[in-house]
Amino acid sequence: MSTIPSASEGEQRPASVPCGRTRPHAPHDENSDSAWPCPGIPSAATPDTFDQLTDDLPRVAPFRAMFLESVEQLLEDRPEGFSVADVGWLAWESLPETLLHESMERFFYREWLELENDDEAMARFEREQKTRTALAAALDEREMTLVLGNEVTPELTADIARLARTLIGGAR
Repeated sequence: MSTIPSASEGEQRPASVPCGRTRPHAPHDENSDSAWPCPGIPSAATPDTFDQLTDDLPRVAPFRAMFLESVEQLLEDRPEGFSVADVGWLAWESLPETLLHESMERFFYREWLELENDDEAMARFEREQKTRTALAAALDEREMTLVLGNEVTPELTADIARLARTLIGGAR
C-alpha cells in the first residue's frame, strides 16, 4: 500500500483514504466503491446549520439594505421631507467601496428589465387598442339605441360582453 505524509512529522497514512483521515472508514475502506463525499466530511453540497436556518429568509441586496436604512435616517433627520434622489445618494455613499461595482451591475440589470417590461406593456396596449376601440363603438351604439327609446339587440349585448371579456382576459 502506498503512503503519503501526514500533518505530523514523519507519520505516514494510507494513500487509499481520499478524505485525509488517518484510518480507513466507510465509504473508503478496502470493500467500498470509494464514493464521495465522505459522510464524515462536510462538502459544499451539504448545508450547514447556518444555511438551514437562513434558507427561508429573503435575500436583500446590499444597496437595497442601505436604501432602506437611508429612508429611516432621513425620516429622522428631515421630517419636513426629502426626495428619492436624497435617499439614493445617501445609500450609495454609505455602501462599502467593495460593493459599488456589484450594486451598479444590479442597477443596469433592473434598468434592462424595466425596458423589457415597458416594451411588453406597449405591445400589449397596442394589441388591445383595437378591442378598446370596438368596445367603445359598441357602447356608444348601445347608448344611442337607449336614448332613441329602442331596445338593445341581444347581438349587441353579446358583442359588448365578448369585447369586455377579451380586455379583462377571460375571452370565450
